[in-house]
Amino acid sequence: MILTKLKQAILLGCLFLSLASFPSKGQYSAGDTPQAGKQVNIREGLVGDVIDNYWIYLPRNFDDSRSWPIILFLQGGNGISPDSTTSKISGPARFALADNKDKLLDSYVKDSFIIINPHMRPGSYWERQWYQQYSSLSSILDHALENFAGDPGRIYVTGLSRGGNGTWGVAQSLNSRIAAVLPVCGLTHGLTDYTCFKDLPVWITHGTDDQTHTYEASLAAADSIEEVNGVKFLRNTSISLTTEELAGHKYIFTTFEGNGHNAWTPTYSRAEIYAWLLMQTK
Repeated sequence: MILTKLKQAILLGCLFLSLASFPSKGQYSAGDTPQAGKQVNIREGLVGDVIDNYWIYLPRNFDDSRSWPIILFLQGGNGISPDSTTSKISGPARFALADNKDKLLDSYVKDSFIIINPHMRPGSYWERQWYQQYSSLSSILDHALENFAGDPGRIYVTGLSRGGNGTWGVAQSLNSRIAAVLPVCGLTHGLTDYTCFKDLPVWITHGTDDQTHTYEASLAAADSIEEVNGVKFLRNTSISLTTEELAGHKYIFTTFEGNGHNAWTPTYSRAEIYAWLLMQTK
């Protein structure tokens, strides 16, 4: 009888060890596991209860023998909902998962970056600002660096609308970790110290006819960065830049004349954006 119970204990122990070698239930969506060229949902490496999961895309040629740049994308207000899939296909991930006619864009966005889309649970506007979630975002980055061969010297933060707001604030709160930021039609919520941009490259995009987030907010931010840090923005009306122009400017402000709130489509659909990000290192 004692022997029988011993055998049962051994069998249970073996079963436990075999199960422990697999991701815990709920860690990945639909029983899937991260793999090259795919996007999955992860519920590990989180702090607090406002950000409850994140989507991660791994490059098509991913292998963990080398380190990979990370794009941390902050969703706009429409993605802040009970349904995590609202944060799934937005920003750069939209093009990483699409069949793009622009093959240069296709190559850059699908083969160059780990793309992370955190999901934020719903709540009141002033309690659901990305810049308030810097500890959660930092924890997500830690998890990606440890588990997916992320490159700590090439972490890029971008976001649209409310995520654009958050990009400005996170540029300050996570300044020591970030190699470049790309705020798209955002307000400068959470940003109080413009000296954080002294050595932090930034590319701003905004439409002049934005009725949701005023264009003047981005204009004032660019002016303040120049005044405080003694730098100069390249100010233009098109993402279309040569390789030399991209390499020669760490501060860019692109104005979309006549464009409303949707500054993100003409931003994330251009290969130049991703080429410029890859030029920036911490």
